[in-house]
Amino acid sequence: MKRNIKEKAIHYSKIIATEKNFTLFIILTLVLIPLGEIATLVHNEYFVSQPVIVDFAGWVGSIMAVAYFITNRKKYYPSDFFLFTLFMFAVISSAFSHDRNQTLFGFYYDEWFIHYMAYFALMFAATNVKKLKYKEYILAAFVTVTTINIVPSVLESVGAWPYYAYFDAESHEENKWVYGLTQNSNFYAGISTVFTACCTMLFLFAKSKKTCIILFVADLLCFYCSISTGTRISLVGNICFMIFAVILIFLLHRKEKSKSDLKCHLKRYGLVLAAFGVIFFILVKFFGRLNGDLETTIGEFENMGSLSAFDSFGSWRGYIWRIGLESVPDFWLTGIGLDNYRDAFEYRADFSTLPWSQGKGHNEYIHILVTEGVFALVNYLALLFYAFFTGMKSALKSINKDRANAVVTCIFLTMFIAYTSQACFNSSVVNTAPYFWVVLGMVMTKNHQRPFGYRKKLKQRQSKS
Repeated sequence: MKRNIKEKAIHYSKIIATEKNFTLFIILTLVLIPLGEIATLVHNEYFVSQPVIVDFAGWVGSIMAVAYFITNRKKYYPSDFFLFTLFMFAVISSAFSHDRNQTLFGFYYDEWFIHYMAYFALMFAATNVKKLKYKEYILAAFVTVTTINIVPSVLESVGAWPYYAYFDAESHEENKWVYGLTQNSNFYAGISTVFTACCTMLFLFAKSKKTCIILFVADLLCFYCSISTGTRISLVGNICFMIFAVILIFLLHRKEKSKSDLKCHLKRYGLVLAAFGVIFFILVKFFGRLNGDLETTIGEFENMGSLSAFDSFGSWRGYIWRIGLESVPDFWLTGIGLDNYRDAFEYRADFSTLPWSQGKGHNEYIHILVTEGVFALVNYLALLFYAFFTGMKSALKSINKDRANAVVTCIFLTMFIAYTSQACFNSSVVNTAPYFWVVLGMVMTKNHQRPFGYRKKLKQRQSKS
């Protein structure tokens, strides 16, 4: 009886946990997030579908992950280990939460435990996508999502979008801040840099003239919408990925040693950079986008000495960071509670005297430190570094042998840089974070990793031969 159940479990697990199904799971999740929001907006329902879609993805992704481990019990990779540690720290933080009710049920735009399961599952699914055609399908899904978001974004920038922003509607309408289908300009600023990075890299490596023109136009629209969010976050992400892109071009050239390719890539890069510069100048000079924000930033850095100046840094991000960091000594081991940043304000004895509270850290790394603890942050940073260097190593090594695969990895690496840099000043939210977790998995797919025990088995083979 037990044997029969075991055989059936393995049989169905093999059907569920396939590379094709992992790819389908990723694509459907990415595309349904914006489409779901459009479907509910038509019925004047705001920010309703996206949490539910990611919730569903959490259950489906978790089942697929379990199915994978039922069928693959002999070979484990570092990304599998990180899946376990991410889950473990999330469980510990939830179990030892200072306010379990808030951790479980959330508040406003908090992320639920099942949303974290969706993030981890999306990353895990992406690591199991090894074939080039499936990677290209996922890249095409990102282009589709970019296109879906561009249309409302452009309309929002001129005040022609018929719906309002769910969060801080008056300011968005008055300033014509772009928020895409995310309901907040800060939210959209984060993924808009990812979309811009995606289109920029696709343009740099495109082959046909027609494709180049289409991607160039899409890239300019992405950048226009990104700056039209009216946030300095967008500048951080765009500047960082552009710097990384040109470094990557030269690193690839050192391996390829093709002067014609280098000349082509630099020419296209220069064209993008010049176009971005023109758009930025026009938006700042004639449309007041980010008007005065650059001077404000310089002033904030110059006056960081006093507590009040630090608190006001980055549109009062300093205040949010300070309150969160002051809770760390009391909750350094397990954090104050999974995505429970608001409790860092509310548990204080002087809470009644504080001007206001905030449910997000506006810095993803500080947010993890405060809500999940020191070891959770170390684990997350280790994951980011491992993913980045795995992607870089595989891209540079395979650029001559398997150029198409290397190019796809380079595109995802640039998207990775765009998100992780802007994350220093932004928050993880349910309608934007899924995109990053897919990117995170795509830069360290298992055909670029070595399983645990690889060196030992290699030595055994060499000794036998």
